[in-house]
Amino acid sequence: MREGKTTENTNRRETMATKNTTKRRTAAETYGNTRNRIDTKLAKLQEALAKHAAQQKEEPRNWGYAGDLGHVEEMLDGLSEFLGL
Repeated sequence: MREGKTTENTNRRETMATKNTTKRRTAAETYGNTRNRIDTKLAKLQEALAKHAAQQKEEPRNWGYAGDLGHVEEMLDGLSEFLGL
């Protein structure tokens, strides 16, 4: 029984040591990282919209493309409202 207690204490110390050496991110670092990911996604969105526009030009009578953009606009409106725009 003593061995189990010793192992448990050792594991607890190792866990505490790991927690103490792990670098915690600041709010500013997290914000910056998230902002970079959002910027990347926005650039990819622009590329996808350009591709979508090219496809629409090949099928100008297809209402599906107009519907797609309507949906994208609704989603962007939700984001804009969230950000106070």
